[in-house]
Amino acid sequence: MIKTKICFVCTGCTDRSPMAVWIAESKIKDNKLPCSVSARGLFVENDAKVCTKAVRAVERLGIPAKARIVPTEIVAKDFSDFDYVFCMTNEQKAIIESKFGEQSKTIAEAADFVDIQDPFGGEQKEYEKTAKQLDYAIEQIFERLFKRRKQ
Repeated sequence: MIKTKICFVCTGCTDRSPMAVWIAESKIKDNKLPCSVSARGLFVENDAKVCTKAVRAVERLGIPAKARIVPTEIVAKDFSDFDYVFCMTNEQKAIIESKFGEQSKTIAEAADFVDIQDPFGGEQKEYEKTAKQLDYAIEQIFERLFKRRKQ
């Protein structure tokens, strides 16, 4: 079975895209979807680590943050490796298109949802709000991508 490969992109690959991966992996497992997911960032610092608040936010949704994610910067080759590249915001999509000349989608475009705001440096409740937004958006994305399977 051919797997659909999805990449979630945020700014630094420390908050939103790792949360998106953990949430998506849970939905993939629960629904037995032919899909794999990865996280990337536009501007990743050398010693970047995934934020513990992001881990807690996802776990408070009842989703284990099992996969170890090492913040990785998106590169041109990624566009041939992934079937879909979803950015968290329209601004990030514009940066990718400017930098790589590649097409990507925002979560908003794929899920009729607003841009996913960055909780970086915020309180735990902001991370939890972002996790809930991602959970809803990813559910919509998967329904659209895999609706054929339900028919």
